[in-house]
Amino acid sequence: MNGLVDEDDLQFEIPELPCGRTLCLELLSNWGDSKYIGLNAVEIFSDTGKRSEITKISTDASRSIGDVESIFVESFSCTDRSEMWRAEFEPNRCVRIEIEFVGRTRIAMIRFWNYSESRVHAQMGVRRLRAILDGFSIFDGEIDCAFTDHESEPMGETILFTTDESILESIAENDGCFEKSQEKNDYSRDITGDELALELTPDRPITREVNQLNSIKEKPTNITAPKVDDHKSIGKVKVLQLELCENWGAPGLIGLTGLELLDHNHDIIDPSTVTISSSNETQSDPKKLLNGNNLSRLADDMWLTSFDPKNPLTIIILFDKPTVVKAISFWNYNSSPEMAYAGVRLLNICFNGKPVANSVLLRKAPGFVLFDFVQDVRITCPPTVRTLIRPATKSIYGFIFQLRLLSTWGDEFYIGLNGIELYDRWDRKINVGPHNLAAFPESINILPSVEGDPRACLNLINGCNDTNR
Repeated sequence: MNGLVDEDDLQFEIPELPCGRTLCLELLSNWGDSKYIGLNAVEIFSDTGKRSEITKISTDASRSIGDVESIFVESFSCTDRSEMWRAEFEPNRCVRIEIEFVGRTRIAMIRFWNYSESRVHAQMGVRRLRAILDGFSIFDGEIDCAFTDHESEPMGETILFTTDESILESIAENDGCFEKSQEKNDYSRDITGDELALELTPDRPITREVNQLNSIKEKPTNITAPKVDDHKSIGKVKVLQLELCENWGAPGLIGLTGLELLDHNHDIIDPSTVTISSSNETQSDPKKLLNGNNLSRLADDMWLTSFDPKNPLTIIILFDKPTVVKAISFWNYNSSPEMAYAGVRLLNICFNGKPVANSVLLRKAPGFVLFDFVQDVRITCPPTVRTLIRPATKSIYGFIFQLRLLSTWGDEFYIGLNGIELYDRWDRKINVGPHNLAAFPESINILPSVEGDPRACLNLINGCNDTNR
């Protein structure tokens, strides 16, 4: 995510019918674009149910493309960039839009239509927005990304400042989008499986309860949802975002070696069906993350870029069509033991602009390739960072435990162990499988004169520890 984020991100309470004359919109962050932030349109309805009358609209953007007044023209479904507004987005500086009403106005509803030129350029759309009316904050939150594919119309983000039924009925009578939605409902059409999968509403979201709206305009709807298999619908993704929040300590750098996306069968999704980019693409090409060279120490096989903890980077992955993503495999940055500290430590995962896993903890890569250091993150049960309570004992915790065998009891040529068992702080045995274990050297089978010797490293975890065989 590009932009400003408050340190104290407290839950905001929306006021009832706020009243004022000057409304300031602070555009704090976008959905990943490194240069621009923009909006399609803004609709403001007063407590009379009518659109608020505006005398002046201005912006403090240092450079903008298009006329900022165009956001109050009814071009909600527009995808023509010449009729849209966007501004140059500078780090650590929000873009403000100031709106002056004819007189003091009680605001009942605001609807934001995010930037929707195309699916890729939708990343210019506003993500974090704050609305201030005469110096008092009336909204502080996130606006959905407009995932436009030219097959379905963009949808607005509606914010209600009242639950008064009479006011909402008046708004419905004057809401052009509501009328269009009702006209569409006159023509029966089926909701597509992709729309259900993405949890998108086929038409503009209704701002009232359905039974109340039907009492206003009795127009029957015949929309029925088809039966869709769960594994074909739930979790389908068009846009996947990885927000890189923290590294393992390297100053000014962050990186990854590789990524693999897994579908509902845990098969690898073909990298040729996705487009990958980052909010800091000028320094390193994120396409390296999908080159398949994941067990590597070559910096040319990896992705590394500059990093400021105050401005987390975002990796954006666009799918050619909605796709089920059940897990993501990560290989952290691994060019050397020292540079492994540039690897990602904490990240957030978003599907279609909605968080599905926050503060995911990735382990640091070892800095060598003696074993596969992949880490699989299941989206259905994402790991989160929790406070680790240290007991009074001298127990330790970590991702990788390494035992270095320094000497024997007298043998000059060989060293060995019968078995290894690990126990947690409650004296419960920790299950260790073949995928958890690696030894260097693996066994005496590496010697040129030895082949097929059964004394291999996997015997350390076979449970047969008290033996003389």
